[in-house]
Formats: sequence, structure tokens, C-alpha cells
Amino acid sequence: MKKVTAEWMGRRWFEFRTGYATYISFAFGFSNFILILYGLTDLFNDVPLHLFGIAIFSVLLPLAIIIGYEHNRIQQKTESRQLQHLHPYNNVIIPESKEVLHVKYVLGMLDWMIASTKDKEVVDNLTRIKRAYARLLDGEEATASMSKESI
Repeated sequence: MKKVTAEWMGRRWFEFRTGYATYISFAFGFSNFILILYGLTDLFNDVPLHLFGIAIFSVLLPLAIIIGYEHNRIQQKTESRQLQHLHPYNNVIIPESKEVLHVKYVLGMLDWMIASTKDKEVVDNLTRIKRAYARLLDGEEATASMSKESI
């Protein structure tokens, strides 16, 4: 049997909050919505509650899917971009870190790739990527560095 530690309890608490907020409260909220809608309208007095629930669910399910799809397609990019700016070290390479070695390695690989290809379009694209990586070493934010090169 596993020993109950503070870390174990913390994980169980997080799982409880996630399960409750994501699933249980959603189910209660959705059923509450159907019951209130059914009770507030006089149009459905002759319709049994279970048929009303099925009808509402068959309308809301596709509508919610379409709204969720559009949210992910349009708004999700903006939200993730804004969240990146909340953390100061999310977009920059911290001096003397492993990322600096990785960027230097990538720059070396890009030099090798540029020297070994004859295709002008490929060389141009690799050169733009190399300039963007070089600006990272100068301390420029990753999103700004990549967007300047329109990669």
C-alpha cells in the first residue's frame, strides 16, 4: 500500500477539483438549465420532460460543437499568445542555459544545411530561420524573432 504523503494528497485534491469542475458541475448545471427552461415556458406543458430534454439536447449539442470549434479555430491562438506574455521567461532564452547550447547547435546544423544544398529557395528559407535563431541569442523574444522572418 502506498504511503499517504502531502504530494499524494495534493494530487488527489487537484484530481477532485478537476473532476468536479469539469464533469459533475457541468452535468448539474446542464440539467438545471433544462429544468428551469422547461418550467419557465408555457409552450411545453403537454410535452413530457424527457422528450423536452432530448429535443433541447439535440439542438444544443451541435450548437455547442460549432461554437467550440470556432473558439478553437479563432480565439485559442489569441489566448495562448496572451498567456505566453504573462511569464517573463516563456519567450526568451535565459543566458547560460541549456537552450543556449541547443540554439548554437541548431545554428551549426543550419550552416551545414545551407552549405550542402544548391536550391536557392531552400537556402533562402534556411537563412531566414538562421537569422531568427541568431536574434534569439541576442535576447530577442522568440515570437518577435520568428515573426520578423515570417516563418
